[in-house]
Amino acid sequence: MTRRGLLGIHWRSRLGSLLVLLIVAILVGTTAFGAIHPHAWPWLVPVAAALVALVPLVASQFAIGTQRRDLLARITRENFRGIPSSDNNELPLVTQLTLAELGVHRAVLTMPYIRRDQEAIIRRYLDEGAPVLVVGSSMTGKTMTAATVIKNCYGNKRIVAPDSKDALAKLDSIDIILRDTVIWLDDINFLIGAGGITGSAVRRLAADGNIVIATIRARVYDQYLPSSEVQSPEWDTLKVFERVFLSKELSETEKELIASAVNDEVVKDRILSVGLGEYVGAAQLIDENLRLGPSVSPVGYAIIRGAADWRRSGINRPVPSALLPSLAVSYLNENKRYEINVSHIYAAALEWATHEINEEVSLLQQTGSDSFAVFDYALDLLSAEAEELANDIWPVVIDAATPAELLNIGYTAWVSYGVVQIGLEAWTRAAESGVPGVAPKAMYNIAHMFRLEDRPEEAEAMYGRAVNSDDRIIAALAESDLGYLKFRQGEKNKARDLYKNVLANYDDEYARELTHLRLGKVAEAEEDAREAYEWYDLVLRSGFYNLVPQAEIGLAHTDLLDDRVQQARGHFLKAINSGHKIYSPMAAYELAILLLRFGQDEDARSYLRISLDTWNDAISPIAAVALGQLLKHANETEAATKVYRIARESGHARAVPAAAVLLGEILEREGKIEEALKLYEEAATCGIEEIVREAMANVTRLRRERPGGSGT
Repeated sequence: MTRRGLLGIHWRSRLGSLLVLLIVAILVGTTAFGAIHPHAWPWLVPVAAALVALVPLVASQFAIGTQRRDLLARITRENFRGIPSSDNNELPLVTQLTLAELGVHRAVLTMPYIRRDQEAIIRRYLDEGAPVLVVGSSMTGKTMTAATVIKNCYGNKRIVAPDSKDALAKLDSIDIILRDTVIWLDDINFLIGAGGITGSAVRRLAADGNIVIATIRARVYDQYLPSSEVQSPEWDTLKVFERVFLSKELSETEKELIASAVNDEVVKDRILSVGLGEYVGAAQLIDENLRLGPSVSPVGYAIIRGAADWRRSGINRPVPSALLPSLAVSYLNENKRYEINVSHIYAAALEWATHEINEEVSLLQQTGSDSFAVFDYALDLLSAEAEELANDIWPVVIDAATPAELLNIGYTAWVSYGVVQIGLEAWTRAAESGVPGVAPKAMYNIAHMFRLEDRPEEAEAMYGRAVNSDDRIIAALAESDLGYLKFRQGEKNKARDLYKNVLANYDDEYARELTHLRLGKVAEAEEDAREAYEWYDLVLRSGFYNLVPQAEIGLAHTDLLDDRVQQARGHFLKAINSGHKIYSPMAAYELAILLLRFGQDEDARSYLRISLDTWNDAISPIAAVALGQLLKHANETEAATKVYRIARESGHARAVPAAAVLLGEILEREGKIEEALKLYEEAATCGIEEIVREAMANVTRLRRERPGGSGT
């Protein structure tokens, strides 16, 4: 901490005594000096009076300091873990916090700690001054791994462990600067988003020499990843971190450590089969209790399912107890729904849902006097089992949500579940809330949705509202997006004007780099390779995770304008190696198509497989169709059939009917005429002209070839 750091001084009890002593000292000193130097009395008395007059000013400064320290003590006790409930408001050392206070679940089974390989990576990033995010499924040991690192390496540093979204902001509001402190952000998803810790705050904390380390469940992290050009508010913070992924799969080194630490062969085999964290953390018991739920306590199980959906909808706070019945109803049969309102049945169901599996774990955990939360591992199991939320859940969560939570609900509904109308309803309510920092983001999100849903007029109107809002960052992004909308409509000059306006009037770094990228796309479309290269190169130097791989793809396109094939290949490879969820598979597909132009079929196949392995809904299904064609031409019919079926299961508007036609051709060769005909008939209804034409030709031919067929 700096001079404004947390202090351990008790001032209030001493203040009155100090002031009395100060006045007495002035009077005694004046009298003594006057006795020794009688000639000094004419000026000594005014000086003494002046000093006494200063005492109230000194007192007021003491009072201000005391009030500030009292406020600091209250903020730290109310918003941070491990602060003693006494007048001592000094931050604890890392060594003073227990594993439980750091958020580590108590193990059901006692065994020696097994060091994970990722600890060395975490230490390296932290020593380099980078903030670190440890990502892993519930019960893979992510919190224990992170806690072990900070205890072993930074035990003598002070630690800040926020318990609320605005805890760090409250410190900042009273001019407290953290330095050389461990910032512990366990389950960071509860601390970010609207009103929470921002990416700029994380950067500032790291730049001030703090050790910033966070954890997040893999399923939640995946939900926040950018998708289809849409970025969640939380990603603005998460993208700042160096990410370390912790898998339940153990490395050979870790297996050797287990072999030396665990003598019981049965226990050893169970650890290797289910995972270390899952075994010691009661995962099997949680799974068994969930499976028994529908039989043992149907209402209790419905309560858990409803509470899980509350979290799955995008709300991170615990569910208020009053909402548990409304959320549970969807998971009860019609003839059993009345039971949720029968007091003794409901009480017994809630008791079953909250009963302790062990000292630390229950399926539904009470988190306050009037709120509950589903245990993380149970939440992961239920989320994996149910792909969608029940329709009746959305109105309940939307009505209960704060304006900031409506932003998350809209994103979750649209991006995670593909429910456009629910996303629009949530964001519309947020936009009409008038809440600063929320309403402009909702307007921008709605405009973005309209653009991607091919509703350009509505998108333009909503972008205009966002541009005219008081939020400068959102206004800059909205004006840049409006330019991109015009570019897609063929109005390149209008797009350029809007882009130049962004660069001239806004300072937001991300919006400016996004605009540089889009100016590169305009120059590329105009086949101005030099200008395109200059814009894309600016973006490369920015380092933005979401923009750099796009710039690499743009540079590949620019190289191809000048027939620099090898240079283009290099840029595609950099985009592939970025690991970006959208642009890595896109670059792999584009590189494969480039290689096919030069007859490099084997290399093309490998990159098409990369596009499939790094799956993205927008591009990977098309890659599957292309790979299927290569396999089909190589007479690898079984493999071609497999990837065509992957394309058909994707739901992609173009890949599904294209794969239907190509798969139908394979089935036709195998003599499965009726199956092939059904696929052709299905493809003929897709509305894509060239696919419809080919499918209808096949339908007509097969019908004509039938005995007595007319082809109609």
